Amino acid sequence: MSYPHRLTNMYPSTSSTSHSNASGSAGNTSMLRQTSQSQSILQTRIAAKRAELENLRALRDLSANLATQLSTLEEKLGTLKDGAQSVALVLANWENVLRAINMAASMWSPNQTYSF
Repeated sequence: MSYPHRLTNMYPSTSSTSHSNASGSAGNTSMLRQTSQSQSILQTRIAAKRAELENLRALRDLSANLATQLSTLEEKLGTLKDGAQSVALVLANWENVLRAINMAASMWSPNQTYSF
């Protein structure tokens, strides 16, 4: 049966203390460096997300502006459509007006005088 190693000295020698402190401070420095790098990465990601948020807000504002302009354009196109229908009715009536003028002119002779 084997037993775990047992400490025989309660107080370690100074050489081992300095060695453990050196390795402990190196470990702390390494841990601080990793923490600093992690914070730097997080700050970079936060800055990127803030920039993305600002871009999304700008996109939202531009989209709202575009929607407003498209609504205005829709109203104007509706007006143009109504106007175009009116012009089409007038042009269709012109054929009838010209036909009536032609009939009146054919009945009129230059030697006759008319009194109104």
